[in-house]
Amino acid sequence: MLLILVHSAVSVGTCCGSLNFRDMIAALEQLVEDESLRRRATAARVAALEQELGLPVMLRRSSEFSGINLSALRDTLIPLSGDEGAR
Repeated sequence: MLLILVHSAVSVGTCCGSLNFRDMIAALEQLVEDESLRRRATAARVAALEQELGLPVMLRRSSEFSGINLSALRDTLIPLSGDEGAR
C-alpha cells in the first residue's frame, strides 16, 4: 500500500490500496498531474513550514529549550526588512 500525505492539517495526498506497481504509479501520476491536488499540496507545504519552522514557533521552542523568557528573546530580535511585524 502506498500513502503519501503532504501535511495532515490540510489533509492532502494520495492513497493506493494495492501493491501492484502499475496502481502505485497511477496514484503517483495523479499526485503530479492533478492541478487542484497540486495547489492544495502547495498550500499544505506553506502551512507546514509556517507551523513547524515559522519565527513564532522557533522563538517559543528556543525559549522552552533555553529557559529564557519568551519576551526576553523577542526583545533581542533585530527586525529584517519587511519583518517588523515579527515582534
